[in-house]
Amino acid sequence: MLDLARNNLKGAFLQCLGNISSLQVLDMHHNSLTGTIPTTFRFGSSLRSLNLHGNKLEGKIPQSLANCKELHVLDLGDNHLIDIFPMWLGTLSKLQVLSLRSNELHGSIRTPTIENIFPNLRMLDLSSNAFTENLPTGCIPQGNQFQTFENNSYESNDGLRGFPLSKGCGDDSVSETNDTVSGLDDEESNSEFLNDFWKVTFASIEEATALLKWKTTFKNRDNFLLASWKPSSNACRDWYGVICFNGKVNKLNIRNTSVIGTLDDFPFSSLPFLEYLDLSMNHFSGTIPPEIGKLTNLIYLDLSSNQISGTVPPQIGSLAKLQILHIIENHLNSFIPEEIGHLKSLTELDLSSNALNGSIPTSLGNLNSLSRLNLYKNNLSGSIPAEIGYLRFLTDLRLNDNILNGSIPASLGNLNNLTILHLHDNHLSGPIPAEIGYLRSLVGLSLKNNSLDGSIPASLGNLNNLSVLYLNGNHLSGPIPEEIGHLKSLTELDLSSNALNGSIPTSLGNLNSLSRLNLYKNNLSGSIPAEIGYLRSLVGLSLKNNSLDGSIPASLGNLNNLSVLYLNGNHLSGPIPEEIEIGYLRSLVGLSLKNNSLDGSIPASLGNLNNLTILHLHDNHLSGPIPAEIGYLRSLVGLSLKNNSLDGSIPASLGNLNNLSVLYLNGNHLSGPIPEEIGHLKSLTELDLSSNALNGSIPTSLGNLNSLSRLNLYKNNLSGSIPAEIGYLRSLVGLSLKNNSLDGSIPASLGNLNNLSVLYLNGNHLSGPIPEEIGYLRFLSELQLYDNSLNGSIPASLGNLNNLTILHLHDNHLSGPIPEEIGYLRFLSELQLYDNSLNGSIPASLGNLNNLSVLYLNGNHLSGPIPEEIGYLRFLTDLQLYNNSLNGSIPASLGNLRNLHVLSLHENNLIEEIPSSICNLTSLVVLYLSRNNLKGKNLQCLGNISALQYVIMSHNSLSGELHPSICNLTSLQILDLGRNNLTGEIPQCLLCRNFPIF
Repeated sequence: MLDLARNNLKGAFLQCLGNISSLQVLDMHHNSLTGTIPTTFRFGSSLRSLNLHGNKLEGKIPQSLANCKELHVLDLGDNHLIDIFPMWLGTLSKLQVLSLRSNELHGSIRTPTIENIFPNLRMLDLSSNAFTENLPTGCIPQGNQFQTFENNSYESNDGLRGFPLSKGCGDDSVSETNDTVSGLDDEESNSEFLNDFWKVTFASIEEATALLKWKTTFKNRDNFLLASWKPSSNACRDWYGVICFNGKVNKLNIRNTSVIGTLDDFPFSSLPFLEYLDLSMNHFSGTIPPEIGKLTNLIYLDLSSNQISGTVPPQIGSLAKLQILHIIENHLNSFIPEEIGHLKSLTELDLSSNALNGSIPTSLGNLNSLSRLNLYKNNLSGSIPAEIGYLRFLTDLRLNDNILNGSIPASLGNLNNLTILHLHDNHLSGPIPAEIGYLRSLVGLSLKNNSLDGSIPASLGNLNNLSVLYLNGNHLSGPIPEEIGHLKSLTELDLSSNALNGSIPTSLGNLNSLSRLNLYKNNLSGSIPAEIGYLRSLVGLSLKNNSLDGSIPASLGNLNNLSVLYLNGNHLSGPIPEEIEIGYLRSLVGLSLKNNSLDGSIPASLGNLNNLTILHLHDNHLSGPIPAEIGYLRSLVGLSLKNNSLDGSIPASLGNLNNLSVLYLNGNHLSGPIPEEIGHLKSLTELDLSSNALNGSIPTSLGNLNSLSRLNLYKNNLSGSIPAEIGYLRSLVGLSLKNNSLDGSIPASLGNLNNLSVLYLNGNHLSGPIPEEIGYLRFLSELQLYDNSLNGSIPASLGNLNNLTILHLHDNHLSGPIPEEIGYLRFLSELQLYDNSLNGSIPASLGNLNNLSVLYLNGNHLSGPIPEEIGYLRFLTDLQLYNNSLNGSIPASLGNLRNLHVLSLHENNLIEEIPSSICNLTSLVVLYLSRNNLKGKNLQCLGNISALQYVIMSHNSLSGELHPSICNLTSLQILDLGRNNLTGEIPQCLLCRNFPIF
């Protein structure tokens, strides 16, 4: 076969092509070839199909074509041939298709002088030529073999006459009745030679009508691509996507025509000769009707990329001639019918990207001709049938992205022609069969993301053609076989996320074509082999999160094409090698050496890695200064040097890193001021300089970092005031300046930080009042201003912070009452206002804080009774109201606090008896009520609170005897009841206990 069709070939047609007697198919249609058709076709030629349609060929039709006795198809249409009708072609008994349309053929079509001419002709097109009326021989001859041809076959040849044309032969008056035909003379009778000539160009009325009826069901009937589907037009010649054979619709291809409709009214019964049906890449919905089984001549069926749902009807098993079945990317949501196993002619079965469920039918093992089986991206379950191993012609098997379970059948090792085996992203278990190593044609093997266990079989080393091997994301154990190093064609090897142990085989250094090597997240130990440096094609190398030790081999500096190097999360030691240090790896984009034990300094020559976007060296033992050359890495997006022992100042050159998004320098020994140039990093989203020894003031230039979401400067020696410019950072979510030496007031501009979630200013020397504007921060969840010198009252506007969970204002000089509005903070879990100078009563509104677990109001000047409403706080674990001037009795409602661990009410003016409801606090560990004016008998029920460790009720007016039940407190460590009015004997159990009693 020689197929050069649809190119732009020019020049004279090669005459020697006629000499090739073994050539069966010659297809050169739609080029720009010139010259003449070869005259050298020899007797005994094997030529079956000759298609020269759509060129610029001239001259006559060579009579040597009569030697091509095997010729089935001859298409010379759309050229410049000048000749009369070649009646001698009628001797080619096997000729079925003859197209001479759109040439310059002329003269009359004479009555044949031989019998049984064109005996098997099915298609004839003589349209658009120059055949002329030339009586008496210009009439259209008749023969029984041409009774099925229609007039379209000879249109645009106006000189031709004969029944049923309007012009007669010799007598212009032709009766319309059938009787007239028998009355014609011989010459007129012969003129019926082309009556109904050549139905190839016009489908039957039944088929056309049925297709038009189906079109009326489309939601977009005005689809411009199907505008040619009209009752007045010629379906076979004019309708988009319709091709006919012998006047019957043979092929229907409306792929990617944006049709919106269903298959409910598709004319299955009216298209019995349909062989090719492509409705893919449209918007068909609904189900596949069972009537599809009536298309018994169908060879090709593609319904892909639609919205078809429901089942694959079992009637599809009736399509015995079907070779291609594609129903990809739909919404099929039932099982695969067993009847598909009846399609013995099937070569391709692709039902991928649906929602099919159930098991894979074992009957698929009957599809002996199958070369492609794709069922991936469904919800198929159960095991992979062993019968799949019978499909000896299979080249492509993809069952990935399902929920298949069980083991991989060893029978798959019989598939000698298999090139692709994708079983990844299932629930397969058990070992990888050694028989997989028999698949010598295999190019791609992906078993990743299953639950496979056992060792990697050494037999995989036999797969000489293997290019891709993905075994990652399983439970494979044992060492990596040395034999993997035999796979010289391998380009990608991923064994990551398993439980492999032992050392990395040196044989991997033989894989010269390898571009990606992923061994991360295993238990590999030992050193990194120097042989890895031989892999000159390597683009990605990830050995992270193993237990590798030793130094980084200098040979890695040879990997000129390396883009990603991840060695983080190991036990590597020693310095970063010179070979990486002097920047040989110029293609490097990502370098991560974090979480190791590397020491020494950061090489200045890393500044040569111009393409670097990620540099992670954090959590090592690196020392010395940060090289100024890091500022040359203009492509850098992420720079993390945190948690090392780096010292010296932050280089101002870092301000050149215009693309930098993340800068982590925290957890080092850096000193000196924060460079103003950091404010040039307009792309920065996270800046963490915390836990260093930085001094000086916070640069106002940081207010330029409009994209910043997190700013951490805590645990330094920063001084001066907080710049008002920080309030310009409208994207800020977290701001932590705690544990410095900042002074001055809190800038009101912080109220502009609408997205702020965390504000930590504690541990400084801040003074002045808390700005009302802090109450504008509606997304704030944590506010910590404690351990400063703030004064004034607590702003009522804090009650607007609906999302607040933590409010720590303790250890300041705040005064005035606690605002009622604090009770609006329904999500608050911790409220710590202790060690201030607050006065007034405890607001009853605090009883609304349903999520509160910690309430510290101690160390103030609060007065009045403890509100009953405090007893509503069911999640409270720690209540400390001590060292105030509270009076009145202890509310019985406190007995509702079943989760309370600590109750400290000491050093107040509380009176009356301790309510017995206190004994309901079965989780209580600390009961501290000393230095009040409590009276009454000591509670006999305290012995029921088994968790009590500290009972301190000294300096009250308690009376009565110690009840023996106190001996039940086996966890008791301190019992202080001194300075009361107790009487009677001390229980014997207390005298024998080894803990302080006061």
